[in-house]
Amino acid sequence: MAFTSVSFVFLFLPITIILYYLLPKIAYKNILLVILSLLFYAWGDKNFIYLFIISIFVNYCFGLLFDKYKNKFINKIFVFLMIVWNFGILYYFKYLIFTVNSINSIADLTLTVPNIITPLGISFITFRAVSYCLDVFFQACSASRNPINVALYITFFPQVIMGPITKYYEFEPQINKREFSLDNFTEGIERFIIGLAKKILIADNIAPMVNTIFTMEASERTIVLAWIGALGYLIQLYFDFSGYSDMAIGIGKMLGFKTPENFNYPYMSRSAVEYWSRWHITLGTWVKDYIYVPVYRAMSNKQNIFTHEKFSVTASDTAALFLVWLFIGFWHGAGYAFLLHGMYWFFFIFLERRYDAYKKAKRKKLKIKRQALTRNEKILAHIYFIIILFFSQTLFRIADVTEWIDYSKNMIGLMGAGLLDDYAVINLIDNLVLIIAGIFFSFPIGKYIADKFKEKNQTAFIFSKYTVLLILFCFSILWVISGTNNSFIYFQF
Repeated sequence: MAFTSVSFVFLFLPITIILYYLLPKIAYKNILLVILSLLFYAWGDKNFIYLFIISIFVNYCFGLLFDKYKNKFINKIFVFLMIVWNFGILYYFKYLIFTVNSINSIADLTLTVPNIITPLGISFITFRAVSYCLDVFFQACSASRNPINVALYITFFPQVIMGPITKYYEFEPQINKREFSLDNFTEGIERFIIGLAKKILIADNIAPMVNTIFTMEASERTIVLAWIGALGYLIQLYFDFSGYSDMAIGIGKMLGFKTPENFNYPYMSRSAVEYWSRWHITLGTWVKDYIYVPVYRAMSNKQNIFTHEKFSVTASDTAALFLVWLFIGFWHGAGYAFLLHGMYWFFFIFLERRYDAYKKAKRKKLKIKRQALTRNEKILAHIYFIIILFFSQTLFRIADVTEWIDYSKNMIGLMGAGLLDDYAVINLIDNLVLIIAGIFFSFPIGKYIADKFKEKNQTAFIFSKYTVLLILFCFSILWVISGTNNSFIYFQF
């Protein structure tokens, strides 16, 4: 069930809120949320609800084992089994077909390709289950004796399909104690409407142009048309995913939960490193806590068999960084294009880190302080980032290496289709309002204007804010009722 469906907006969410606030005790509210979360998941993917429940029970048991045998060697065996269980399920449903096809292609075999349907949100569910177990294993929190608490964390319906990926040690304090207030509830409604408008009014309306440009023959795409398509996809992807995150955060607030932010104006970044601290923030913190830091620490304590010395900071960082981006690449999808996408970002982040280390060493040698970037340096840095972003996200959209190479050739004029044609002009004119709105709201320009307006006249600001929200909600609902909205892009993950 999508947040943008009629059944969710007019049936599931209102019923959930009414029943939730009718119950007197937080324990009863938790039970209700578990039941409704399972119903929410089953509504969209009823074929795998039993697997979902079994997985919750198994991870609940792993948590009890980690708590019981803490600081003992057997716990490492249980961690290994937990990882095999969770990522084994993920591998079977998401990567087995890719593996068989790859073996057939490489070894020239004819192994039977299994017919497997991927459960909805399997990657995000796996992340939440693993987070619970590892947080208990690393003693960031204690295992819950109450299975309802574990089930609530793993199944929590605002986050179960597409995140944000809340770690258990962040979520756990809110299970039995959270703040219920009118201000929180109102802020939740506002955030939900903003997310709904992002998804429905911008992402879904620019999607037809993006789909048309990306699916046409490469020989017919002019340079300008290719860049228009790429820009359109950047707008679609950001407003689709951040829109969902806003709605999830808003629903959480309505129910008294604090959900971590997932986006912080990522397109204003000036480097790959900065971008990944602003884009899908909860994924970045998850892989940092559970992959990068453990690998880095393990490498730092290991001895190089050739030099018989401990691995350097650079070697440890590079190894941990490589594994992180290998994981992120495959996490996004089963295919060589997703692997290449991960390695693409690893390459640029590695170069940026090494360059920063070089500059830091140079400053230390010359005994000078770090200087702020000049205006021209900021502009050049942003241009550099935008270029690598465009080529990265076209790969993410196409998900086929050969077709991506052709599209990249379109962008730099190597496909012979010319610079500009009437079709490019028509697409630009037809979608100009959406493109301008997409660019405008991808940067904190609107927020800056709103803050200044609020400072000058708070009463007028409040009136204007709620008028705009009402208009956005009405227009969004009209699109929802018409049934022309698309499914969320990250549903496939």
